[in-house]
Amino acid sequence: MSERIEIMSVYNPQHFKALLEAVGTIAEEVNVKATYEGLRILTMDTSHVAMVDLQLPARYFDSWKVTNSADTPLIFSMNIKNTIKNAIPKVTKKDAVSLSLVSTSKTADGAPCDHAPEWVVTGKFNTQTKHRMPYLEPTDDEVPEPKLFFKAKARILTEALNVAIQNIASSEHVKLTIDDELDTDANYRIPRLTVSAAGYAGAQEETQFRKGDDAVVEIRKEEDTHATYTLSILQAILKKAGKASEVTTLELTTDTPLKIDAELPLGTLVYHLAPCIGV
Repeated sequence: MSERIEIMSVYNPQHFKALLEAVGTIAEEVNVKATYEGLRILTMDTSHVAMVDLQLPARYFDSWKVTNSADTPLIFSMNIKNTIKNAIPKVTKKDAVSLSLVSTSKTADGAPCDHAPEWVVTGKFNTQTKHRMPYLEPTDDEVPEPKLFFKAKARILTEALNVAIQNIASSEHVKLTIDDELDTDANYRIPRLTVSAAGYAGAQEETQFRKGDDAVVEIRKEEDTHATYTLSILQAILKKAGKASEVTTLELTTDTPLKIDAELPLGTLVYHLAPCIGV
């Protein structure tokens, strides 16, 4: 006889699916930590260049069943790619999705073990489709949380920032610069974010976002900053994060990791991306 641990249910699950896709840009297999407060996925890519931290409070979900404390979280492993492809590939805003952990195995003393995720999609006419995913052993790797201080910040509409990043085609790297320029008419220096191809001597793409532009929510700095990052990773992040977030915050200091905060109505989706030095 199987044991079932109910985790959550969510209606209009397209946003939740978009968040899983955003996490999947960094890692395919992740540990999920669940407590009475909500859900957290903190993981890095295999090369340790990028990190993603997704935190969703219990109130994000329509139903949240976990009662574990922060000291004893419920931990299970999930393959993001397989979940999206096989369990929730075509969910719509009219569907409901629920997640449970199901065990059909027992330890020598009779305790349930090997809990595997089981997704249930309730669609039109209340039809239910169940997808039980293979059990994956949670990893023991602890991901260190970065402690960084930033000298500059830009909040940009995600759609506009994504276009600027996707338009770069002449380089494998992108340079981000936050500085200011003189408005000669007003005799005032205007903060700006410049997104440009890096390490390429020929013609290159460049987009500038200035304070006051329609796509700019905020730009501020303590000092001029610049750093270079891997273009393909940043393109993947913004392409997927754009499905879940309308505004993206970039925080940086010269030649240090970039913090990317894809702002959410509830919860947080934050990336850190290591710089490319000497490019």
